[in-house]
Amino acid sequence: MKRTKGVLLAVLPLLLSSCSYFLDLDSSSSSSPSSLEESSSSASSSLEDEESSFELRTPSPVAVVGDSFNLRAVLSAAEAKTLSYVAIEGDDLFDITSKGYFTALKEGTAVIEARTGDDVSNQVTIEIVSEDENPYQGIDADAFYDTYVPATSAADAYFRSLEGLLSGDIEVPDKETVKAANQPMEGTTYVKNSTCLYEDEGATYCLLDAEGNVYEKIYRSGAYITLEEVAAYIYAFQELPPNYDADKNASPRTSMWGEYLRVNHSHFKGDTSRYPYEPELPHIDGCPGGYLTYYELDIGTTASGYSGLYNDGYRISRGAARIVYARYEEDGSLVHSSENHYLFYTYNHYNDFEEYLNYFGGWGVRFGKVTAGGEEDSSFGPEPTPYVDVVEKALA
Repeated sequence: MKRTKGVLLAVLPLLLSSCSYFLDLDSSSSSSPSSLEESSSSASSSLEDEESSFELRTPSPVAVVGDSFNLRAVLSAAEAKTLSYVAIEGDDLFDITSKGYFTALKEGTAVIEARTGDDVSNQVTIEIVSEDENPYQGIDADAFYDTYVPATSAADAYFRSLEGLLSGDIEVPDKETVKAANQPMEGTTYVKNSTCLYEDEGATYCLLDAEGNVYEKIYRSGAYITLEEVAAYIYAFQELPPNYDADKNASPRTSMWGEYLRVNHSHFKGDTSRYPYEPELPHIDGCPGGYLTYYELDIGTTASGYSGLYNDGYRISRGAARIVYARYEEDGSLVHSSENHYLFYTYNHYNDFEEYLNYFGGWGVRFGKVTAGGEEDSSFGPEPTPYVDVVEKALA
């Protein structure tokens, strides 16, 4: 998604299903977010009207002329070898590559579907509008944060990100996880929520609480910094929020995100022979029999750096907190099977981990070196305690 002006409109009626996983194919509007949200509530979805063999998702059901982003097909790499895109309406309004990279060319309504073999996806509608639709354009950031409230819709989140403004909670989290008081269990084993709820043609993820109620909505176009929101974002979309830069050396001085810039998206290899103080994550490559490729990213906490700040607006002190998650299956596609959908948090630089259980306050049993009674980064002392299994169960 390029940093050009844009807006999200259409809303897909709530999808209730087991979590679905997708292939990484690339690696009429109003002037206010509230009116856009009202418009989106009346939009219809082609998934509701007719059967489709697989799901096609867009991060933005509306785009401005010149805007670009990636469409996503919920397929494995093998299934997507013959994937193609067909313009059902407005074929002169946009350009789309074989990898799903969409570019809006002129105003109007574009309708697109994807095909592979005999399988056909749902149809995605994208309204292409002029660039004068962003109510945050030119806003003073200090004034914005002085009266801050989180984003209220996918459209609102998308508008904000175009101007380098957050959508989620702005309070920097503590390094420790905060667990829900009523975490569901089966006997003595924690339950991992297997239900994934999406709206807005896949652009909105409904984060549940421990009782299966919608706690918060996470927007694919939105920027986030808290552990809970970033974990939910990564779990739902398998990509970085827009305020993250994969480059570990990115500077807040040159980023439009300023103090809300977060960095790092790199391969995490489970070489426990080289780092014996690290516990082994499930099926991680680098360990015998491992077939999942894990990636890591930073979480800025109040314990980061010498001053307690991850990002003071001038430089980043990365600290020791990370999210580590299973990104790729053995065939090279993004994780598309629920049994391989792992996400972990480490507050002490890979010495100990807790599994994210896909609901707010959902964290599993901590395991690792310090949990075993050892010292951080030490090759001596007790072996790290192993990963503790969970039970998958739908919370909604």
